[in-house]
Amino acid sequence: MDQVRASAGTLRLLDLAGFWLGHFVGPSVERCLQSLSVLRVLCLSFCREPDLGIWLQRCPTTQLVYLNLRAASVLQDANLAPVLAANPGLRYLNVGYSVLLSDATLRDVARHCRSLTSLDVSYAQRMTAQGLRDVWMSFPHLNEFGFSGFVGLMDADIVDLVTRLPGLRTIGIGGIPFLTDVALHSIADGCPLLESVYACDLHNVTRAGLMTLLRSCTRLHKVFMFRCVRLSPADIGMLKDKYPYVYEGDMLPDEFVRMENEFLR
Repeated sequence: MDQVRASAGTLRLLDLAGFWLGHFVGPSVERCLQSLSVLRVLCLSFCREPDLGIWLQRCPTTQLVYLNLRAASVLQDANLAPVLAANPGLRYLNVGYSVLLSDATLRDVARHCRSLTSLDVSYAQRMTAQGLRDVWMSFPHLNEFGFSGFVGLMDADIVDLVTRLPGLRTIGIGGIPFLTDVALHSIADGCPLLESVYACDLHNVTRAGLMTLLRSCTRLHKVFMFRCVRLSPADIGMLKDKYPYVYEGDMLPDEFVRMENEFLR
């Protein structure tokens, strides 16, 4: 951490995914984050440090374009609010699997981060379907949107969403129990650029909806629909063979690494 701090005036990318070394390194991590004034890419997914929220809200950078906080379970709305307000140029935000973040964070994102192109809030336990409905019109530039687990959403919500976001390339709708083939048809009709779909645990979709999606979205190459009980084992096997899905949201995308490291361009 002392080495990171020594480079703080120029450091633009920091990946601490899964970081946890206990309380004895707390002060050094806090000093490090407080000195990162030009940081642009920060990955803290699965970070287990209990004081992470306090450290994060004291980070002085105003240049973040990428922030990954997936499964950083200690974060609260008040921790994230100043970071979002200070970084209006943020393009990528992942707060999926958060435990304490609520609709207040959704509202802060909508208020401050309208340049987002990628947002993942999947399985955020305290965020609600209504909270998501209230803000998704604020993100006209999204091409990646994951909101699996928002159990109150209905087919009509997906119809509305894809009407507003026809440029989506990635969508996550898994674990939303009331969705039917109507949702898949609307995605097929409204998202011609779609490349990736996460749609596990949808118990009311059928092979007809799946086939419509595959025929209409010719760019699709990643489809994950495990535990969709009305799809046959043959359908699931076909998807696994022809549309293999590997989740990469816990890792820094090559796009952002190349952007900040001139030697990889």
